[in-house]
Amino acid sequence: MSVSADSGLLNDLYGHPLTCDSLSTLLDEAGGSVSAFELVPGSERRWPQSHSAKLRVCQGDIARTIFLKKVEAAGATSDKPPATLRRDMLSNRCEARFYREFAPVLRARGVHLIEALAVVEQLSELDLAGGKRDGQRGGGVLLLLESAEGFDQASPLTRAQAQCALAGLAQLHAAAWEDRALLRQAAIRLHEGGGTWWALRQRGTEEMTRMHTIWPRFLSAFAEMAPEVTSRPSITSLPERLARLAPWIATELTAAVEAPFATMVHGDPKAANIFLPRRAGDGGGTAVPVDFQWVGLGFGMSDVAYHLSHAVLPDALEAGGGEAELVAGYCAALRSRLPTAAAAAYTDEVATYHYRLALADYARLVLSRFVTDAAPAAFAANDTGPRAANVGVIYRNSHAAVRFVERVDEALSHLELGSPSALRCAVRDFEGAASEWALINKLDEQMCEDLRGESKKPLPPTYGANWFWAHCDPMRRTYCNWRTLTLEVAGAPAGFCLVSRGAAAAPAGSRKRSRKQRIAFLELFWIAVAPALRGQGYGEMLMRRSIETARDLWDDLQEVRLHVMADNASAICFYERAGFVQVALKKDYLPGHDALRMALQLPPLVLQVAEVKHL
Repeated sequence: MSVSADSGLLNDLYGHPLTCDSLSTLLDEAGGSVSAFELVPGSERRWPQSHSAKLRVCQGDIARTIFLKKVEAAGATSDKPPATLRRDMLSNRCEARFYREFAPVLRARGVHLIEALAVVEQLSELDLAGGKRDGQRGGGVLLLLESAEGFDQASPLTRAQAQCALAGLAQLHAAAWEDRALLRQAAIRLHEGGGTWWALRQRGTEEMTRMHTIWPRFLSAFAEMAPEVTSRPSITSLPERLARLAPWIATELTAAVEAPFATMVHGDPKAANIFLPRRAGDGGGTAVPVDFQWVGLGFGMSDVAYHLSHAVLPDALEAGGGEAELVAGYCAALRSRLPTAAAAAYTDEVATYHYRLALADYARLVLSRFVTDAAPAAFAANDTGPRAANVGVIYRNSHAAVRFVERVDEALSHLELGSPSALRCAVRDFEGAASEWALINKLDEQMCEDLRGESKKPLPPTYGANWFWAHCDPMRRTYCNWRTLTLEVAGAPAGFCLVSRGAAAAPAGSRKRSRKQRIAFLELFWIAVAPALRGQGYGEMLMRRSIETARDLWDDLQEVRLHVMADNASAICFYERAGFVQVALKKDYLPGHDALRMALQLPPLVLQVAEVKHL
């Protein structure tokens, strides 16, 4: 037997050296007596919580490679606080229980998992009342697993590798999907409250407060690289927005055993924890997830959002159909394995909602842990360090970090519409109150800026606040199909939207006119939101609720139409995100100003409004 200086790796949890006899006992049901074994040179790995290596084991005429993973509480960092040490040891016990109690069930259902040949867990002290530090210092976990031959680990992942990894996660999620008996056992035997290592219940609210000191450093360090992003109000206020929604998001992502869409999540599917078949680059083979310290009850999108953020190259997220296509691919793989009714129930709307929640949930942890010297140079150093493969791409790739921040901003803008804080918002008829006129005066310059777009050409004097005043008179609704609506936030006016009902002989952009039937449409004249609230989703909410209000008033509406200055790129982007399409260009819509005519078909928008209200 050839053994390296292993510093206790080849001892059992009681400190006794592993022998052929002791290995034979451990592997009693996995191949028979061991006649010889050796540690595979170069295979040892040390991590903060574990020590591992490959063993070459001879059992009769068969020689095979086995993976040994060992965790000892006594070997943990001596200065770890008791709560942190306990959390670490509970996660290792969770992995032992998963391989012993749950992996056989999942493997029988077709999930590709590494087989556990032996599981030894000596962490009963964790169940003692009081959780004393000395008690937690004893015991550990020893795992003997089949070696993943024919698989590779890669980090970060290409698009094809990410697709393979997501298919593997979909396989895992489908196998436990809404299985109440299995999930009930998971709730009892695995992590209390559910899986994922970044969950608020695991990290605590104290850690979250670090966002407020770390975030300004990040913004300063990346200001030169991404000035538009780092100066955006909705970005600079990310810590406050995340902190405000964090408890609600955590509640939404806590899956009860009986909850629709509940399943078992891996809880830490970074690139290092996904074994990829060597054919993954050309779409072949099935990925195998490993390292189940944070497995537990949850919603599958927690794994998906974390994996795409932590493990995948930004170019891979932007190629082809982008990130949305990767998520859609996961959903397709998941649904293909679910019963028909369950697959139909897991709609794209539900998946998108869960994905946004999961992305924001992970962002809370990211903003609390961005390296304190976060800067492009520091990220580049992380990308070449000895443990780069275990470091998230958003901590080692500047483009990925900035892209992640923008994705979180977008997700929050949607979630804020459905959170309890959104209940403090209302859209009502304009009343002509002094506070409303005061806001119009403040918005005068901004409204003119919106009309001018990027050209900054002068406007006719009839536009701006004077035009707005003329159209906001509440009495106007008595003699035409016109409404001015006010956005109210926390009891104060915060924005306005002007709409009117019209009719045309054809859909917008169509040259074919109908003599028999006219098309009823809603003309949207303006969306104005107080500057301090811009970039937080209020404009989208105001538009959607205004359209919903108009739909209640005029049930024959089939389209929404609007004009937008042709050079106002940000406004055009805003409307396109809401589903509007460009149908025509109107020259000199205002003297010297061209405008785009945009339109939105109402049936899908009505569904979207209902979904936002429901979520």
